Amino acid sequence: MHKKANLKYLFLLLLMPFLNACGISSISDKDICSVAMTQDRLNFIWETNERLVSYVDEAKRRNLGLGDCIRHSGRVKLVQDRPIDEAQVVSLSDRRLCSYVISKNGGLPFWKSWSPFLPYVSEAKRRGLTIDICMKHNGWTESLILK
Repeated sequence: MHKKANLKYLFLLLLMPFLNACGISSISDKDICSVAMTQDRLNFIWETNERLVSYVDEAKRRNLGLGDCIRHSGRVKLVQDRPIDEAQVVSLSDRRLCSYVISKNGGLPFWKSWSPFLPYVSEAKRRGLTIDICMKHNGWTESLILK
């Protein structure tokens, strides 16, 4: 895994001058998502590398959740092929759980209904989390959602 992560960073270091010259707002959702997320064991998470956080911010500004980025990057098949560990789902923090369970359509947030996310949605609802609460955990504001 470290070798794969190191290759990603090497590729990004070579690509960064080009991406920055284009202006981050002109980069496609797919490319933003490819840079903005990484993998932590079996889960996709937002990138925390300080050189890449601006891409996470841009993804969130565009109202792209992790699920959206997984689909844009073509990684959804990898997520679907992995068995869901229910103990792992239950152990997630509310913030992490919320990153998996909501998406948007036309600016309106909704619970995800794709099969790989259903255990996460069920757990979020069991905890009493709402779409509004998850929007806040994901850093989405009402003004961003209603664009």
